[in-house]
Amino acid sequence: MSVTLIISDESAGDPLASLVDLEDATPGGVPAPSTAGQDLYIRHTAEVNPITGCGFYITRYAGDGYLGLDADDDYDEAMTWGDSDKGFLISQDSGSTWTAFKAGEGDEDTPIPLTIGSGVSGDEIAVGAEVHVKVRWEVPSSIAPKTAARRSISLNMAYSATS
Repeated sequence: MSVTLIISDESAGDPLASLVDLEDATPGGVPAPSTAGQDLYIRHTAEVNPITGCGFYITRYAGDGYLGLDADDDYDEAMTWGDSDKGFLISQDSGSTWTAFKAGEGDEDTPIPLTIGSGVSGDEIAVGAEVHVKVRWEVPSSIAPKTAARRSISLNMAYSATS
């Protein structure tokens, strides 16, 4: 039996579309230097065992509806911004603490481990449990806006499952 990961924007909600707009963020602050944050509620369909080895990483956006200039540049830029703790961020404590995705922390080789949440033990999500994280963009003030002013990446969650 396969195990499906379900990510929604409300507890026990319907799955999100593959493309989610996190709203506007502008270097220097108007409307704001960062987006407010997108709630993500994560659960799975396993019926016997928890999913384990849960961790988050970003990759080049490869879905439909891309609105930026260059998906490779968007990914590279997000990872570079992460070096200064800006860029694409995740919070596993409802927005109190944010972790930036960057090389060695949130890339495909080194996912950011799932660490907290209801039903979580280490990097596991128990059967029937749901975890809540938030994601947002924070644009460094030193960045000049691109003409398109859009950045897109793919957020991924690695996990292992046995049925």
